[in-house]
Amino acid sequence: AWQLRFQHLRDFYDLVEDILAGPGPFDFCFWKLVHQRYTGDGARVEFFLPHPGGVATDTLTAPSSISITPFLPVVKLGLAATPLTYTKVDAGTYATGPATGNVYFLENSDRFKVAVADVPASGDPVVARYVPLYQVVEGGASDKSYSDNVREPRAIELQEI
Repeated sequence: AWQLRFQHLRDFYDLVEDILAGPGPFDFCFWKLVHQRYTGDGARVEFFLPHPGGVATDTLTAPSSISITPFLPVVKLGLAATPLTYTKVDAGTYATGPATGNVYFLENSDRFKVAVADVPASGDPVVARYVPLYQVVEGGASDKSYSDNVREPRAIELQEI
């Protein structure tokens, strides 16, 4: 769960409340890269991200009109390896699989696939770096209590589903 202090949402308070007034779940993004590490088994070509919302760059624009490039997913077959060439693809293209040296991320999904020729050996690390898109609901324990009769609520709690 995340607590968002309303003081950080000052300019967007009404927008956030309008969004949360509707039915959830809601998309939520920190624009912070996360790293996942998988262990190859000598045959596996498809890997799944632990965030059911998938990759944020599939559907969102980078904040403040900055370049999306630093936020795009990166996959390496080894800790010091050269990153594979990233491509976001539809289901039909994803099913065919990428060429050697490439990685396919299924758009609006939580999975990616490497080429059969690039299958990591048993025990070899596969490292993925990406910005997750969280699916959240407003928590039942949201602190919307007023500290006094003048101040606004202090925080809202979001829980990942």
